[in-house]
Amino acid sequence: MNPIRPLLSVVCLALLVISCGSEETKNAKTVFVFEQNFNDAQNGNLTISEIKREWKEATFLWGIKDRIGYYLGMKGHTPNITGESNKQLEVVIPAHTAGPIPGMQWSTKFKRSYTELTLEYDVKFDSSFNFAKGGKLPGLAGGMANTGGKKPNGEDGWSARMMFWEGGKLCFWLYHQNQPGEFGDSLFFKKEGTYFAFERGKWYTIKHHLKINSENKADGVIEGYINDTLYASRTNLKWTNTEKLSIDQLIFSVFLGGEGKEYESNKNEKIYFDNFKVTQGQ
Repeated sequence: MNPIRPLLSVVCLALLVISCGSEETKNAKTVFVFEQNFNDAQNGNLTISEIKREWKEATFLWGIKDRIGYYLGMKGHTPNITGESNKQLEVVIPAHTAGPIPGMQWSTKFKRSYTELTLEYDVKFDSSFNFAKGGKLPGLAGGMANTGGKKPNGEDGWSARMMFWEGGKLCFWLYHQNQPGEFGDSLFFKKEGTYFAFERGKWYTIKHHLKINSENKADGVIEGYINDTLYASRTNLKWTNTEKLSIDQLIFSVFLGGEGKEYESNKNEKIYFDNFKVTQGQ
């Protein structure tokens, strides 16, 4: 028997497996749960009703003070559509304000809940942006989407937004059952001991990968990427005690704060957003 024949058979089989695997990967389709860009929107300021028109199924997250303030004419964050061929959402944070002023916090509920999703979006801070003490950025959530000092009890909800800090540092701002304090739990973006920090005037792609914990176990996952580079990861989170509180919404939450003078800026500040995507799995 020719000893080369078995070797050729193994090589051919290996090439066939690689070829089939490549074809399968090539044909695999990304399953989108949610997509949002602004390319078809008209430039200019957006009213509350126009935000609901331009952002799919937006439900505003207003407390009583927010709602009263809005109907009394209180000036909130100003959302605008800007740009030419590639349009984006511009959020203007008024000078001397901190906290979730009316108009820039809303939730988009998914058609069902998921145990594992990836959120991706583009963000840019204006070239003269004052990060002050910090502020909030969008993220994923479930149930009542606990924030504002409402520590999850496993039966109400949870949230995984983001925060920027002084100098442009970035972290996840997590509300989960085992958080050490009342007002969320921080997970900073670092690589080899060095903090990631935004540069003003530059676009970044942020990606969240989130996986719900198993029943009664602290094995939930959160991972954070900047431009496809991993900067943050935890695998010991307990988001919920029930499958009814899996990942069921995207929270658009943008403001300076916390609350207090240390979070305020002495001028209007602008942040830009584009290309929101929520996909199944990682």
